Amino acid sequence: MTIRGLRSVPVRTISGSTNITPIRDDGLPKETKSSMLRRFSLFRRRPRFHRHEVEDCTQEVCTWADRCECSHLRNPRVMASACSQYASDILAADGTLSASTGNSPPSYAELSPSCTCWTPRQARTASTCSTSHTSFDRWSDTRSEASRDVFMLYASPLFHPAINFKTEGETLRKSLAGAKVLTQLKMSVATASSLSKLLTLARSRRGLVLHIVAHGIKDAEKGLGLMLEGSTGRPHVLWRAELEQLLMVGDGVSNISLLFLNCCNSEELAQIFIERGCPHVIATIGMVREKSALRFSHQLYFELSVGSPLLTAFESARQALCIDPDPDIAAQADHFRLYGQRGADRATLDTLCGDGSRPVEMLFEHAWTFLDSRLLPSRPENFVGREHSIERIVRNFEGFRGRRACVVHGPSGMGKSALGIEFAHFVSGPGRLFSCAALRLCLNSSNLADIVESLEEELEGLAASLGLAQRTALSWSSSIASSRSEISVASVDTERQEVCDLALSRGRLRRLVQRLEKSRRLVLIIDDEVGAVAGSAEVRSLFGDMLDYSQQLHLLILSSEAVYESLGATKVVNEALHGLTEAEAARLFVQRIHRSLRRDDLPPGTPMGSLPGSDAMNRALSQLSGHPLLKKLGGHPGRIRAVSHLVAPGGPNLYDLADQVQFVEPQIARRQQSLPCSSRPLTVGQLRRPFSAVVQSGHDAVDLR
Repeated sequence: MTIRGLRSVPVRTISGSTNITPIRDDGLPKETKSSMLRRFSLFRRRPRFHRHEVEDCTQEVCTWADRCECSHLRNPRVMASACSQYASDILAADGTLSASTGNSPPSYAELSPSCTCWTPRQARTASTCSTSHTSFDRWSDTRSEASRDVFMLYASPLFHPAINFKTEGETLRKSLAGAKVLTQLKMSVATASSLSKLLTLARSRRGLVLHIVAHGIKDAEKGLGLMLEGSTGRPHVLWRAELEQLLMVGDGVSNISLLFLNCCNSEELAQIFIERGCPHVIATIGMVREKSALRFSHQLYFELSVGSPLLTAFESARQALCIDPDPDIAAQADHFRLYGQRGADRATLDTLCGDGSRPVEMLFEHAWTFLDSRLLPSRPENFVGREHSIERIVRNFEGFRGRRACVVHGPSGMGKSALGIEFAHFVSGPGRLFSCAALRLCLNSSNLADIVESLEEELEGLAASLGLAQRTALSWSSSIASSRSEISVASVDTERQEVCDLALSRGRLRRLVQRLEKSRRLVLIIDDEVGAVAGSAEVRSLFGDMLDYSQQLHLLILSSEAVYESLGATKVVNEALHGLTEAEAARLFVQRIHRSLRRDDLPPGTPMGSLPGSDAMNRALSQLSGHPLLKKLGGHPGRIRAVSHLVAPGGPNLYDLADQVQFVEPQIARRQQSLPCSSRPLTVGQLRRPFSAVVQSGHDAVDLR
C-alpha cells in the first residue's frame, strides 16, 4: 500500500515493528522522513492501535510537511520533535486512539511545532471544534518564526455611536491572508494605559505597524482629541496637548514604522506623530464614512501583503475608492492622506513590521481568538439605550475588590435577555474586562443535572476556542463508568448513582473553571427564565461552589426577581432594570414600525417632508416627544415591540392606537383565558371596529378594544 510517498507492510500490533520504506517522490529530505518514521515507531508497537490509523497518521504528517513552504519546517529535528509530541498525545493510556480525535487523525495544520505557546493538546482541541481548513488558519497564526505582526487598537466606548471594529478586524485579516509570509493580526482595546504601555514596549522592536480605529472629537477650546475607552467603558478623550506630553517620553514612537489613524479629522494628530519621529502616518481629513474607511483599509493592506511598497499601496487604495460605484464613497478618496512620504516608495511590509521581540504581544489578543468565536448569540437587533446599566455592571465587577455575582432583575419583557447578550459582546472585546471570555447560559429548567450538563458544554466550548488543554471525553466517560461499576458492585440504587455522577460533574466544572481562569477573567451570563436561582437552593449551591473554588469567575444573573441569598460565601449585588427613557423609547418605536409617520400620526401643524438619513430620524424623534402612545407604553421594550408591528400600511394611526390599546397584567391575562367565552371582555372584532389585534409579548397581553 502506497500513501504519499510511503510504502508500508503489515503492522504487528503488540510487540512487532513496522517496516516503512521512504520514497523520495514528494520532495521531502530523506533524513526528515527517516527521523519521522523512527519517532512513529515508538508508538506503533502499542497494543490495540490499528494499522490503518498508523498509516493515516503518517500520511497526514507527510502531507503537512510537504505543503509547508517555510524551510525551517523541513528541519529533521523539528519534524521529529513534532511527531514525537503528536504520537504521545493522541494515544490514551491504554494505547488506543484518543476519543477526542474522533478516531481520525488530525489535519496537517494541527502539527505546528515552531510555536512557543503550542502544545499537542491545543492542536487536539482545535481538531474537535473546527474543520481542517479553519484549524490550519488558527494554529498557523501562532507560529512565531518567519511571521509578521500587524497590531490593531480600537475604541468604541459607551454613550457614543458604536464602531464596528469586528468588521474592521475581519477586513484586515482577509487582506493580510494573501501574504507570502505569515502575517498575524492582533487586537486590543485603546485605552490610555494600553497606548502608554504599547509605546514603552515598542522600544524593544525595530518596526511596528499600528492600526487605530476610534472617534476623533473636536472642541472649541481644547482642539482635536482622540476618543479612547476608560476602564468601565466610558469615553476618555485624549486631547492634543495630552497626546503631545505622552509622546515626548521615550523614543517608542520612532519604532512605529507605520501608523494608520482611522478616525475622523485625524490630520492634526498625524502631524504630532510625525514630529515625534514616526516615519509614516496615514490620516484623514474631515468626516469619513465607515464604508469608505473599510474599502480603503482592505485595498491598502492587501497591496502591502503581496509585497507592494507603501506609496504604491496608498495610491492603489485611493484609486479603489475613486472607481467605487457608490458616489459617496468615490467622493471621499481625497480624504485620506499619507504623511512622511520619504522612503515610502521603498518601505514594504517586511521592513515596516521589523523583527521585534515578543513583549508587545502580551497586550494583544490573536485575531482568530475573537473573530472566530461563536460562543455568544448574535447581538440583539435595534438595541437602544442601557449604557448606564452596562456601566454599572462593569463597575461592580472591575477592580481588585470588585463583586463577583450580580443580579439584574425586572418584569418580563423589560429587555433583560437583550441586555445580557449586549453586555457579553461588549465586555468580551479584545483587551476589555473579560477579553474573549464571556459565556451565556440559558436556564429553561430547574433540573440540576441539565444545568450541569449545559454549563459543562459551554465551558468546554470556551476552552476549545481559546486553544486551552482539555481532558478527553474518553477520560471523563471512563471515570464515570468506573465509578458506576463500583457502585453496582456495592448494590447501590440508581439514585445514589445519579448523585455520584453529579458530584463528578461538579468536580469537572471546578477544574474547567480553574484551568480557564489562569490566563483571563471569566464572566458567565445566566439567563434565568424559570427562576431557578431564586427558587432552588441546589442551583445556588452549584454556582456558589464554582465561585468558592475560583478566583477570576464572575456571574451575571438575569432574573425576574431579586436574589438576596448568598452564593456560597459570595454576596449577590442586585440591580433593578427600569424602562427606557422617552427618547430611547421613541427611537426603538421608530426603528420597529413598518411605515413612515403620516400627518394624522402627529399633532396638527407638524411640518412634514422628506429629510435625508439621520435628519429624518432626529425629526421623527422630536415629533414623537410627549406623544400619548409613548406615554402609555411607559418605556417598556416588550410592549413597544408588540405595538410597533401594528403600525403598518393601511393600519390605524398612532392616536387611535393610544386610545384603544390596553395592557393586561400576566395574572389577569391568564385569568381571562380561563373564563368561559361568555364571561370574557368583548374584543374589537365583536364590536365591529375597523381594526383589531391581540398581541402577546413575553407574558404581557396587549388588548385593543
